[in-house]
Amino acid sequence: MARNTRILTADGVPLERLMEYGEDLTDEFEANADRMFQSLLGTEVNQRVFQKRIGEINWRKAAEGEKPRTGTLDSTSMAFTIDEFNAGLGWDRNYIEDNPGSVLREEMDELMKGADERIFEETFTVMKNGIADGTELEWATPPSPGTRDFAADHNHVFDTTGDLFDDSNAHSVREHIAKAGVELQHHKYSARVAFVSPDLAWKLLQEDSNNLNFQIREARSLLNTPLPNLEFDVNGTRVVQTAELSGDTFYVFDDTLNPLKYNWVRPVEVVQGESQAPVNDPTELIGAHGSARFGIKMVNPWAGVKVTATNIA
Repeated sequence: MARNTRILTADGVPLERLMEYGEDLTDEFEANADRMFQSLLGTEVNQRVFQKRIGEINWRKAAEGEKPRTGTLDSTSMAFTIDEFNAGLGWDRNYIEDNPGSVLREEMDELMKGADERIFEETFTVMKNGIADGTELEWATPPSPGTRDFAADHNHVFDTTGDLFDDSNAHSVREHIAKAGVELQHHKYSARVAFVSPDLAWKLLQEDSNNLNFQIREARSLLNTPLPNLEFDVNGTRVVQTAELSGDTFYVFDDTLNPLKYNWVRPVEVVQGESQAPVNDPTELIGAHGSARFGIKMVNPWAGVKVTATNIA
């Protein structure tokens, strides 16, 4: 009598079915890579080192017979830092045999949800650390429209209310957000979206009792909800709250500039142990884990403004 060597779950689901389910999840994850939140501030690029053009082509009145002059777009190179991210399923043979297939499929679902959460968290880390803080940058220069002439160390980080307004007065949260938008307008940018902490969102709503009828949406809802559907804005700047931020520090961006770039070296997939080889055989799910390699870069440090409101009226 032949011995059955197939590995089954507690309710008789073969590993082949689980492998097919995992493949469907990773395919779906990759197909939906252009998530709402990522597409809000960024786009995907295919190369790790790429050219970024900052500036504008200026039209000028030409004298009779004069040939056109060259434009004013500056081309600069920048490189990504690529990181690897892993999450273990923690399956051994006993665990598979002791649990029904539904439990194992739920764990695969959670693996993919965790990948989305990780990308969300990494996006905020880059967003918070990528704004020009007064450090002179070799790979970028701030746009200087009109008669303005901003130096390479032009700062968009304001650590106090006084730094932002250049006075010692208290200002409302709305005024803080509006004044941060002025810093973007210096570069012909627009204050399109502001990210605030839950505490600062509550202060903003309290400034006008009518605002209490509104809801300031959570940033995580942007994983599947378009930004135009958000309800609350300050002078046209849509406001989003997130627990990724705390206290009275907030960020304002021009999302039309797509200041973040994403580079995927290896999409989310289920791989074998230390070898990182893709799972191609159902039995390789034993000891397998989720893995991905990607990088995020803030390519325009002046497309955003960071403010810490220290003197709120």
